[in-house]
Amino acid sequence: MNKSKKNIIIVISIVILLALATFFIKQSRIKSNTESIREDVYPYLDEEQKDILEHIISTKPIGLSVYEVSNDNGDKYYDKIYGSADDRTLSVDENHDIFYLQNDGYMYTANSANKKYFKKKIDNSDSNIEEYNIEYADLVNSTGDGDVELLDDLKIYKTDKNYVVESQRNKKIFDYNATLIEEDFFSDGIKSKSKLIDHDPDFDKYFNQYYSLIERYEEVSDINKLDF
Repeated sequence: MNKSKKNIIIVISIVILLALATFFIKQSRIKSNTESIREDVYPYLDEEQKDILEHIISTKPIGLSVYEVSNDNGDKYYDKIYGSADDRTLSVDENHDIFYLQNDGYMYTANSANKKYFKKKIDNSDSNIEEYNIEYADLVNSTGDGDVELLDDLKIYKTDKNYVVESQRNKKIFDYNATLIEEDFFSDGIKSKSKLIDHDPDFDKYFNQYYSLIERYEEVSDINKLDF
């Protein structure tokens, strides 16, 4: 066999292997929260319940939502959730001077205390931030054998002003724009409540504020140099 034929066979073999690898990666990838709900939960719901749930899970929270969180121990704190209308993301850990940004194919991790940041090239599969209003665990019991089993007391319904997803595990109340306005849940076995107290739909304002900080910070090549 001459050299040119060998090269052709090698190239064809590589193409086939790449195609097979891509196929198996797609088949084995982990389903997103939304995909899991549609595929696993919808078959057990009536049409009205599916319509309510579809509206909730397909509506992306936009802007800054501020929640007051309290529990039966008397503890109280505030939780800030940022959501965008595109692929950008923002998450801020004010207790540890850390914030995270995703923009133009990069994930930025920054420390506002020492004014340093780390940048990582990502693709969609690398992003660990999925914005959603309902979690798979809000609806399904884990059977441990891969079978789908809805929570026995699961209720999905609407009132004159709200959508409600309720079980003994938690209760989530949404307005008709699918904005989460109140939640009753258990945290470490303690009964807790989260209530929306403020909402600003202008995500760009907050994103640009933190992105401008990164432009003034020092880039580091090792994330450990951020000194968490």
